[in-house]
Amino acid sequence: MTEERIVRARTEEQQRLKKLREAFRLAFPNPERKGCPGRELMRGMVAGRIAPDEEQRWIDHFCFCSPCSEEYSELRRARLRTERLRTTGIAAAVMLCAALGVWGWRHFRIKEKSSIAPAVAEVAPALREQILDLRNWSQERSDGATGGATSENITLYRWNTQLVIYLPLGSEPGKYEIRVVDKDGKPIFNAGGTAQIENGNTVFRAQADFSRFAPGHYMLGIRQPPWDWRFSLLTLR
Repeated sequence: MTEERIVRARTEEQQRLKKLREAFRLAFPNPERKGCPGRELMRGMVAGRIAPDEEQRWIDHFCFCSPCSEEYSELRRARLRTERLRTTGIAAAVMLCAALGVWGWRHFRIKEKSSIAPAVAEVAPALREQILDLRNWSQERSDGATGGATSENITLYRWNTQLVIYLPLGSEPGKYEIRVVDKDGKPIFNAGGTAQIENGNTVFRAQADFSRFAPGHYMLGIRQPPWDWRFSLLTLR
């Protein structure tokens, strides 16, 4: 593929994502903000001051209220920026303490053997399977040369999950890719794998840790390289 074609393909994908972002912004309008929790309660959720049961109730609301989802995402991004700055300061302090410790060890010639604490393995959350049935997605072009968006709205849980994706009827086995895109059109997750024929269906499996993402609306893209992406609105609950 020539450089000119690559640039054109990227431009077309950006234009498609721009249209999808606009569709996403209007997907669940709530101009009167009926049933919305308010900004102070959202700040409490971001800070972890809200009880889990109450938090889950509002998360369910966010998944079907575009204004709340956008406002909550903005508050969460602001807190993450603050935490990164705080973490940077803590890391600098830790490095200074470590340097002083090394200096002290060399200066006083400490000969005592330090006790060795047992290593603690960080255990990842167990994988939980989620099945995504796309067999009724239409096949617009048999050669797969055209990307685009579907009218489907996919809902998945924010789990560390093993996705089992039943691809549209007639899909060929082989290499496939999935991508999750945020409201700004930025890819935040990519995965690839090989689809196989199972009981007459084309099935593609991929591991995805959605627990790292905030609840709300995203876009899910699927493609068989080198064809273009096909996107659908994705709600993470």
